[in-house]
This record gives sequence, structure tokens and C-alpha cells, in this order.
Amino acid sequence: MKITVPTEWKDVTLRQYQALSEVPDLEFDDLDKQLRILEILTGVSDDYFLKIHYTEVKKLINKVDFVNSSPSNYYKPSTVRIDGRRFLVNYIPQKLIAGEYIDLMELTKEQGKINQKLHKILPIYLKPVDIFGRKKRGCYEKSAEGEWIQTADSRKWTEERLLDGVTMDKIFPMSGFFLTLWENLIKVTGDYSEEQMEIAMKRMKKEMEDLTSSGAGL
Repeated sequence: MKITVPTEWKDVTLRQYQALSEVPDLEFDDLDKQLRILEILTGVSDDYFLKIHYTEVKKLINKVDFVNSSPSNYYKPSTVRIDGRRFLVNYIPQKLIAGEYIDLMELTKEQGKINQKLHKILPIYLKPVDIFGRKKRGCYEKSAEGEWIQTADSRKWTEERLLDGVTMDKIFPMSGFFLTLWENLIKVTGDYSEEQMEIAMKRMKKEMEDLTSSGAGL
């Protein structure tokens, strides 16, 4: 049986990464965890690996050892393509609107679940554009305040396709940058009163400006 084994993060999808991030929490011994990693990355049931010689299994395990270290030397992409659609990556936190800020606060409340929500977090920063770099028709609508915002359907489209349409060599630099910025932000809970929003937005913009100017997350 021929098995395709990823050997770099650029061969790993977000869906696979999310599954990998749950492996350390499994109550398995080391070999069982390694077999689970192979199963996730190859799509082959661990039953198969239990039936072949251990030396062969060990060779495969060594090939996927890259998952034990963070990727390096990856650049932050200015644009990404997902299923034929082009996106500009917004690295300017000041461009966030209040609704996007609230969404991010909700999605990042539980630190332990951020990996599982990356496909929902990243679309907030990915802006669909046409070949000329203009807002892609049908992906935006005007808010009550007159601002152009992404439609819920557009965000949903991106969420669904991020799981298998973009590899981790592009996702790591983006998510690392954004989540570093968010680590120092206040967590707004409960009702979002006008006063809370004003204070939170001012704090958010200041801390993001400070982090950006210092090169954090790059």
C-alpha cells in the first residue's frame, strides 16, 4: 500500500492541524499518540499501522517529526487564494470595525479552544477582492452606520473552505501575528454597552499600535 506522508507544514491543512492539536490531550501512551498523528496526516486508519512491522512504522513516524516543532522561515502573505477566490490579508488592526472586534472577543474568550476556532477567526482578517484588488462583488454589504462590511454568507464561505483550502505554512504566520496582538487585549464579557465598547476599542487600538510598532508577532 502506497502512503503519502507529509514532511513539512506546507503539506498540512488547517483541518489536520486542528486534529493534531488535540492529540496531546489524549490519554494514550506515546506510541498510540504517534499512530494517531500518522492517521491524521495520511488519512490511513491506525489499524493498518498496527499490522505492519514496527521498523516501517518507525520510518513513517520519523518523517512526521516536524509536527513537534513550530514552522520557521515562513513569510506573512499579503494575499491568499482559497478555492479560486482571492483575499487581501488585513494586517492593520485599526481597520477593524466594532462588529469584528466583538466577534474576535467572543471567539478568543477560551484560550484553550483558539486552535479549534482558527477557521472562524481568520476570515475576519481576510477580505475578498477581485483581480484589481477591489471589494469582490456580492461579498459586502453596508452596515447601519454606512460602513462596508463582509456579509455573513461570505464569512461562512471562507470558514468552510479554510479548513482544507489553505495549508499551515500560510496560516501559521497569519494566526501567529494576529493572536499575539490579541493576547494583551482586555476580554469584554457580558453586555457590550456603549461605554464598554468605547473603552475597549481605545484600549485595543493603543495596544495593537504598540505591538505593531515593536514588531510583535512578525
